[in-house]
Amino acid sequence: ACERATTLLLETDLPMKAIAFQSGFRSDEQMREAFSRRFSLTPREYRDRFRSARDGGARGRRVSG
Repeated sequence: ACERATTLLLETDLPMKAIAFQSGFRSDEQMREAFSRRFSLTPREYRDRFRSARDGGARGRRVSG
């Protein structure tokens, strides 16, 4: 679930709740807890840090799935 979420975080502007459900989490809180354990970051912090590092912070396209 974290792998799908990281892709959506970096490549879309979807809200956290939508990313959580599309990634198989039961809630955005469950996704936040999983990210905190795995990356020591919240999903928002992950998006901000790695999107900026990857492409200068350019906004990604919307992806459904």
